[in-house]
Amino acid sequence: MNDNKVLACVDQSRFADYVADYAAWAARRMDAPLEFLHVIDRHPEKGSGDDHSGAIGIDAQEHLLSRLSAEDEARARNAREQGRLFLNRLRERALAAGAARVDVRQRHGELEQTLTEQENGVRLLILGRRGEAAERTQRDLGRNVERVVRALHKPILTVTEGFTPPQRVMIAFDGGTVTQRGV
Repeated sequence: MNDNKVLACVDQSRFADYVADYAAWAARRMDAPLEFLHVIDRHPEKGSGDDHSGAIGIDAQEHLLSRLSAEDEARARNAREQGRLFLNRLRERALAAGAARVDVRQRHGELEQTLTEQENGVRLLILGRRGEAAERTQRDLGRNVERVVRALHKPILTVTEGFTPPQRVMIAFDGGTVTQRGV
């Protein structure tokens, strides 16, 4: 495992291209490998929207369960394929922006847990201020940003719209030993 990589967390929101641009810039500046990570939620909040309440009949439960399993499998397969195409597009974008070594990874699970498992190999984490689920809200930050910042003990760059090379940084300083070492 490489302790030097830049890890860019992406979903299929409008921030993904900006995350890719900042990640390519950081990887170039730090002379570090870049990895794009796309986490597919295992338990999406919204269902298919189909009403199965009237599915009564002989072997209805077995047939319904079989049909629901097949639909779930098809959704998962589609999500994996869409994610693969999406990650390959971002990989090409980062290579075109000058990143030397770019890898992609797609996982099923929860973002926070996946990142805590990956933390030891990360030098810098980059993610968008909001993700796909928060695009339709008026919140400044998405639901994952605060949880990720609290869970990880690595530098985190949150990205807004439009890439411009950073000229200033802001450090959240609580006086603890970890932040004193960081400063």
